[in-house]
Amino acid sequence: MNRRLPGAEVVPDPDPSGPIRSPWRTYRECLRLTPAAASHRVVVQDDSIPCRDFMLHAVRAITARPSDLICFYSGGALVPHLISISTAAEQGESWARLSNDSWIPAVAISWPAWMIPHVLAETRDGLDSGSSADDQVIGDWCRGRGITPLATVPSLVDHRDGHRSLVGGPVGMRFREAVRYIGADDPSLISWD
Repeated sequence: MNRRLPGAEVVPDPDPSGPIRSPWRTYRECLRLTPAAASHRVVVQDDSIPCRDFMLHAVRAITARPSDLICFYSGGALVPHLISISTAAEQGESWARLSNDSWIPAVAISWPAWMIPHVLAETRDGLDSGSSADDQVIGDWCRGRGITPLATVPSLVDHRDGHRSLVGGPVGMRFREAVRYIGADDPSLISWD
């Protein structure tokens, strides 16, 4: 990922020896470290594969939808998300609404800065809600707030099998690949309007 996101800040687990491994704890720390002057915070998991010039194209997408929570990745594990992405792609749309009835893919998300104090105040490490999974906590929070995230179509980030995270996360999980990944296509041809 570092070659595709030069200068990216790597945020480690703030409690790596905690009693339970918690992806949400680290994700929450990423949000907590958002610079005060930032308008948005983009969080990208370290085992993901951003498209070329990802930040340039992410900024273009964010500029078009500055008030929305934007997922730059959506995989095929959750059928409603799969259907939304596939339908939007078939109709030539560059955006799809993701159902907030379940979890939200946390692989690569842009957070409007105004949302961050709310999510930090309304969540803890996730263990109190019975889940330490970042995507589940984000989905629960969005549902509670009535927020329906947008997903880019195609995905600007992939999450393939065989790529390990910095902490040696699992390899070989099914449905990790993006439903529609930009791949070698030119993201500058996408109209985000």
